[in-house]
Order: sequence, then structure tokens, then C-alpha cells
Amino acid sequence: MRQYHIILLILIALIGFLFVPAGCAVPGAAEPFPVTICDDAGNEVTIPAAPERIVSLSPSNTEILYALGLGDRIVAVTDHSDYPEEAGEKPSVGGFSSASIEKILAAQPDLVFTSRGNAAELKEKLNGAGLTVIELDPATIEDVLSDIVMVGRATGTAQNAEELISDMSGRLAAIKEKTEELSYVPTVAQVICVTPVYVSGRDTIQNEVVRAAGGTNVFEDQVEGWGILGTESIISAQPDYIIASSGSGMGTTGSDVIFDFFSSKPVFQQIPAVKNNHICVVNADLISRGGPRIIDAVEEVAGILHPTLFPAFVPDEEANASGSQSAGLGPLIVPLSLLVIAFCIRKTS
Repeated sequence: MRQYHIILLILIALIGFLFVPAGCAVPGAAEPFPVTICDDAGNEVTIPAAPERIVSLSPSNTEILYALGLGDRIVAVTDHSDYPEEAGEKPSVGGFSSASIEKILAAQPDLVFTSRGNAAELKEKLNGAGLTVIELDPATIEDVLSDIVMVGRATGTAQNAEELISDMSGRLAAIKEKTEELSYVPTVAQVICVTPVYVSGRDTIQNEVVRAAGGTNVFEDQVEGWGILGTESIISAQPDYIIASSGSGMGTTGSDVIFDFFSSKPVFQQIPAVKNNHICVVNADLISRGGPRIIDAVEEVAGILHPTLFPAFVPDEEANASGSQSAGLGPLIVPLSLLVIAFCIRKTS
């Protein structure tokens, strides 16, 4: 009889484990404070104790913080910090490049995460006020992974960071396995804005996404960072695909002006991407923010460029999206467990 009781307890524990919400990290041994890190600006920063009041001065920083389970410690953000949805409910200290020092100080933060795009004057004032400031400035996907580790160490959530990195790295490796020996590598123009036309060149996170997805940025050698190109340069490049940032390009709302721009002008009809209906819209925030969702962008672009290799990632394919992850035995565990429990109870009665 005792062995049936043991089986019963094991099964109950198993069911309880299955119902732990996805993304919840099992608590691990946190690095003891104080913690000293070197941020992306080369500053050595010491965090004296686990922060309880955090201000994020960029949407990408906010996404990292939430992904590490720190949403309840965020006391203020900048405008357009809209992911996840609850981030939009946090008090705003102003725009990305025009945040208010007065509002930041009023939030009484014990840790502030800045970004390269924040005004230099603001950063000087933050440091002058004696605040603990960490700057994040990821230029590559590897930088994003490193920044997640850094934020995890600085906030006492290293275990969460480790699990997040493991997931992101695994998804990248799965794409690389299928794309590293491609016989056909499509050329891509990644456009973030029009009138004038701004494209992503080398040393940009968008360029990283294109390469990781199995494509070649047609402007990688021509443009450093983000640059303006004329009509002739775009036509002569003859990209196979145009990856257009959604909305205005600098935001996700409104009509997709980049798609409309290229598809409606006769002068661009000689470009393969336009002739073959390969102007593809990708969420502007997804492909431009250096946070955990950058892997989502890689998967989506991989689905666009190589739909037969990555059918689960092809945009607007709801059937594929819903079946992109194997169900395995997960859905069966609970009913099977209940059957075994009933059997155990019957045996003990």
C-alpha cells in the first residue's frame, strides 16, 4: 500500500510542476551583492544591493527587464515602451531622446538603465545626481545576449537570464543549422524609412537579423549604420527581397508606408523584389529593438526568405504558427496521471 501512496505523491507533484506558468524561472542562487559590471559604454558600475526601483530609458531595455521578471520593480519608462502590454501602463519620464531628469529623480530609482540614444546631457545629470546608471548599447545579436546576462547580474536575476539565453541561443542554432550551407542566399534590402529612403547597412541590428535568417544585406558593404540612398542606388542593387519595417518605419501604427512606396512607384517595378511580390512587412519594433524579441524577428525573416525550410515561421500562416511547436506528451500527462491515480486509489481501497 505504501508504494501506491508514493506513486500518488509523485504524480501530484508532477501535475503541480506542469502548471507552473511558462517563463517562470526556478529560483537559483543569485550572485551576492555588491555586484560590479562593465556596461556597454565601458563604465565600471557597482550595484550595492538588489535594485527595487528601476527606471528604463529605452523600449528595448524595458523588454529585457520584463523578460527577466522585473516588471514589478520598474517604476518609470520612456514613451513607446509598449511591450509587453503592461509596460505601457508604467509612468513615462518622456521621450527616448528627451527624457525629463526631474521626472526620473521624482521616481526615486536605485538603478537606471540608459541607452546610446539618450541625450548625453541627461546621462551627465544622472551621474551628477549620484544615481547608479548602466548603459546598454547592443549592436549585434551577441551583444543582446551579453546585455541580458549583464542585466541579470545587476538585478539579481541571473538564473532567469541564463534560462532566457538558453532559449534564444537554441532557437538561433536551429535556424543556423538549416541555413549555413544554402545553395541560394537571397539578397535583401532592409528599409526603415522613406522620403528619404533610409536603409540598414553593416553594424546594425537589422543587418544581423538578415544574416542570421539566411540572407545577404545588399547594402552591407555600401552603407555603415543607417544611410540614405537615392532611387538609382536602390535599383542597381537589385534586391531579391525588400524587408520593410511596418507602419511609418519608425513606429508600428498607421499604414505601411514603405510597402506602399515601393509597390506603387513604376520606377521600382524592375527590381526583383517588386516584380516577384517580395516586399515583406515586418513589425518595426520587432526588427529594431535590441531585446529578447530580436529572435522572433530572425525567425520571421527566415520564414520569409526560406518558406520551405521554415514553414512554421512564414508570416500570416496561422495553421503553421499554431502547429509550430510539437505538442509531445505534455497535453497527455494530466489525463494519464489521473488514470494512474484512480488505479492507485482502487488498489488501496
